[in-house]
Amino acid sequence: MQHIIVFFSIFIFIACSPNSDTDWAFLPPINGNWKTVKTYGGSEEDIAHGVSVTLDGGFVVVGNTQSTDGNFSDKSYVGNDIFLMKFDSFFNLEWTKTYGGSGDDRGHDVVQLSDGGFAVIGYSKSEDGDASLNEGQHDNWLIRTNSKGVLLWQKSFGFLGHDHAYSIIATSDGGLFFNGFLDVTASNGEGQEGKKSNLTKKHGAGEFWCHKVDKNGNFQWRRYFGGTSNDRSYDAIETQKGNFILTGSSESQDLDISNPRGGYDIWVVKIDSSGNLLWERSIGGSGYDIGNAIIETQKGNFLIAGQTFSQDKDILNPLGLSDGILVWLSSEGELIRVKNIGESEFDVLNDVVQRPDGTLLTAGHSSSIENENSPLDNDVTLYYTLSNGSLLSSHLLVGDGLDQGEAIALNSNGDLIVVGSTDSNSGEFPDSKGGKDLFVAIWN
Repeated sequence: MQHIIVFFSIFIFIACSPNSDTDWAFLPPINGNWKTVKTYGGSEEDIAHGVSVTLDGGFVVVGNTQSTDGNFSDKSYVGNDIFLMKFDSFFNLEWTKTYGGSGDDRGHDVVQLSDGGFAVIGYSKSEDGDASLNEGQHDNWLIRTNSKGVLLWQKSFGFLGHDHAYSIIATSDGGLFFNGFLDVTASNGEGQEGKKSNLTKKHGAGEFWCHKVDKNGNFQWRRYFGGTSNDRSYDAIETQKGNFILTGSSESQDLDISNPRGGYDIWVVKIDSSGNLLWERSIGGSGYDIGNAIIETQKGNFLIAGQTFSQDKDILNPLGLSDGILVWLSSEGELIRVKNIGESEFDVLNDVVQRPDGTLLTAGHSSSIENENSPLDNDVTLYYTLSNGSLLSSHLLVGDGLDQGEAIALNSNGDLIVVGSTDSNSGEFPDSKGGKDLFVAIWN
């Protein structure tokens, strides 16, 4: 396999203190390569949205497929269904399952539970097949399987409008937490169960929406946050202290939003274990800014990966038409640092992980880096940085079409698993299945 590696300037800093989250006293090694890149799917559109490592050293990939052939030949319905693919520790595909009905069903995240089974989150428009209930358009759809992907139970959460869910967490109390957005206008203010004071009808359009359920999917509480415009949450984590942090994008300038920056902002919300708002923070400028992923760093701060179209206010060093962006917040929500990543065209970061040595690996895609196979088309990007975001190297997966890195995970052997979609049939994606394929790439 031909590898295309673009190296940037390397910065070496001396750490200010043992607890510094900004600098390094030494330069970590940057050796690595793509161990394998494989495509999966059928003749229609197949997209991977999430990946999670498993207890046996393998991993699972979740997404949605329109295909009824290839890797999804036993799929029952035409249109989008959720898929789950299990790989062993040697990156071999063990099994594939699909879930859905006659409506539009899309999977976005998956987590393995202590019994070896899986919890899958996404959204569904079906009320037949594997789905038993639909309240309107898309509903949040929670699927529970055994260790072989066999469906154990499923539950829908939603109202009359489009209600999407994008991430799921296995919580420290043995339950589940998932988040996305609620069309609160269509719900007529519903969706705040468990909150003593209900001012729901003042909100409008879409809101950050999160659910806490027990291990059997039984409802415990749910909350939404935002203002009178569009607010959408794309990722969440449980903190070491048992609170929850959500990130996404907000267009609102009122109600729960105290200091909007303009346009669409990256919005971060911290709530306690009962769903009560602790603090919120807006980051961005007058353009469109979005938080796609969030982690808690080894220093106890919070790091957001996303995209920015802004060139003012919190965005001081723009590089292109849009940049990938890393944002550090303190444990109390104070802005520590913003780092733009990219070049002259469009760049986005969709996911981030921190290695045990403190370095960061982020995945996304870029149209900035021109190459002979794909002039200014989207290519998958893997950025390798110090803990402060100082760029060490950039590694590409290149084809002749639109190639997008959606999610990453790090296994115990130090292998980085990158998943996404491609409609290429050349370069590092020569084995096209037809239409848009999902891909799995391993970096070490």
